[in-house]
Amino acid sequence: MARLINNVTKKEVEVRVSYEHPVCGYGHAVWVDRNNVAYMQVGMITPLYTIIPDEQDERERIGREISELRKAAGMSQAALAKKIGCDRSYIAKIERGRQHISINVLTNIASALGARVEVVK
Repeated sequence: MARLINNVTKKEVEVRVSYEHPVCGYGHAVWVDRNNVAYMQVGMITPLYTIIPDEQDERERIGREISELRKAAGMSQAALAKKIGCDRSYIAKIERGRQHISINVLTNIASALGARVEVVK
């Protein structure tokens, strides 16, 4: 969940990411509110809406967990990158929550660190 603010009216709305909304295209997600209204023009050059991030972004949380697991395993970013076949800078971006990653990459990282990916409620 996140919040958007309308840059004209300054009205805030709580939204979530959806890949299933009819306006989604080419695998790109859109922000939708609880009434399934899609919000467009988010984060563009002159956006109508600006994202107000939650205190703990999910990518950042997962990145911190990966970093902690890697350090506990005594592994450098370079060693982890080599083990899963990518560049060290890619691992650094993941750990800082600045890189979108696929489930395949996430499961490869987890496997390399002796962990597993699990979805919990």
